[in-house]
Amino acid sequence: MAGKVLIIDDEPDILLVLKARLEAAQYQVVTTQNGYEALEKFKAEKPDLIVTDVMMPGMTGYEFFEALRGLGGEASLVPVIVMSARGSMGQLFDKWAIRCFMPKPLDMPAFLREVEAAIASRAVQEKGLHRKPGETGKVLMAGVSEYEMRNMSQFLESRGFIVLQALDERDAAKAARKEWPNFILFEYWEDDARFDSLALFRFLTASPDTKNIPCAVFCNAALRLDAARHFTNKNILGFTSVKDLLQKLEVLLRLPEFKRSGP
Repeated sequence: MAGKVLIIDDEPDILLVLKARLEAAQYQVVTTQNGYEALEKFKAEKPDLIVTDVMMPGMTGYEFFEALRGLGGEASLVPVIVMSARGSMGQLFDKWAIRCFMPKPLDMPAFLREVEAAIASRAVQEKGLHRKPGETGKVLMAGVSEYEMRNMSQFLESRGFIVLQALDERDAAKAARKEWPNFILFEYWEDDARFDSLALFRFLTASPDTKNIPCAVFCNAALRLDAARHFTNKNILGFTSVKDLLQKLEVLLRLPEFKRSGP
């Protein structure tokens, strides 16, 4: 089997359709119509992915998600796709550590792609986040200094990494829990209205899905002391030039927590 999916929805027709489509794609599927039973099925079935509706009688998708994460252990790590006919609800889940939000009616090809990606990411997570020697690593990068980021991206790509770039801290938070990068590089910027590095760091360290991903901060040398008030000194790349930045990035990749991720 390609993986096991637990689907929660109070509408039997939706359960039947999703079950049929997923089983046709070689997934094992477990279904239930309420959150209380879903918690018990999670414990018994150990699914690789959970797909849940939001508005359900008895226990809503919000309440189910909180109860699930409250179980700890595997329940704090299993990816969750949330779906709802109320597309406006998507923003409510931005701060939640879910895989993604999908409006109903589902775009089935997109849904199947998300299922495949979520289960693949779960497999990476179970390996401990870090690639084995010879495997390609993935780096997530976020910030506002385009020239420096472009040079870091080229540096990392030359060493076999796939580099993902986020548009802002919100986009970076979503990408981190969706893509499971081997490590994250983000910029410490003095104007948090433009890029809020502290908000991103708080999200990454608070979420059970991302708290174990190694992170490093890069910033102009003039901001290094200020950055040190919030981040671990050894993981701050305070630079005076691009050459200096790349040299410090190379040193960073030799640190134990990054060396496991590096080439």
